[in-house]
Amino acid sequence: MKLGFLTGCMGNKSLEEILPFAHSAGFKALEVPTYPRGDDANEKGTFINVDKMSADNIKKIKDLFTQNEIMISSLVYYDNIIDGNLDARQARIKHLYKIIDAAEKLSCEIVGTFVGRDGKKTIDENFVEFGKIYPPILKYAADKGI
Repeated sequence: MKLGFLTGCMGNKSLEEILPFAHSAGFKALEVPTYPRGDDANEKGTFINVDKMSADNIKKIKDLFTQNEIMISSLVYYDNIIDGNLDARQARIKHLYKIIDAAEKLSCEIVGTFVGRDGKKTIDENFVEFGKIYPPILKYAADKGI
């Protein structure tokens, strides 16, 4: 078992600050938020920008984790994917695909997300929405080993 924590609780600290602390405290894994950059509500606590996954950035992230003997246990994005606002929904789904791509590049096998719901629909109707939205996302992730 590897003990870790969600880095989002570390506020405005950078990964360069968090990783040495986590290593010295005996942690072996970190769950890393990957919210869209520029989203004021979620900017704090987002440490990996999935819009900037160049070979250099990927290497820097991997090296930083390796140097501190810590693994990325999961990349996470806990936003309402089944939002009733279809524009917001599509933007969130698009971002989730970017996170899956980033996870593959970072050799991280797990992406955590929040299914969410459309507050104007019943639970049963939300399950129908889930059945429409998630199968292609799950297949995409599975095809990448995520």
